[in-house]
Amino acid sequence: MNQIITLFEQQAKKHATDIAVSYHGHRLTYDQINLKVNQFAGFLMEMGVGVEDKVGIAIDRSPEMLIVMLAILKAGAAYVPLDPEYPQKRVEYMLADSEARFLVVSTKYKGLYHTKATEILL
Repeated sequence: MNQIITLFEQQAKKHATDIAVSYHGHRLTYDQINLKVNQFAGFLMEMGVGVEDKVGIAIDRSPEMLIVMLAILKAGAAYVPLDPEYPQKRVEYMLADSEARFLVVSTKYKGLYHTKATEILL
């Protein structure tokens, strides 16, 4: 398993009820994040995400971004961070160049990018 995931799970076990993320007044404990990571990683694997796949992420910075990143790693894949503020053509080039098979997008970016990647709505 990915070393980052192993380290995170160790911290989640040690500090389950401690606040791990605070963002705009919204707080999540290590245990809450770990649960969401496990759920989303399972969903990604059901969608076909696997070892060495590349998964683009086009969502705004948020606790959900952290959860998605960790879930992708837990599924055995690598994430390709994409800034939705970039011009559309640049993001599309980055997706094509990285050969991303999947793209996780938030609702507001649904259908924005023309890509071969399978879009997964967050």
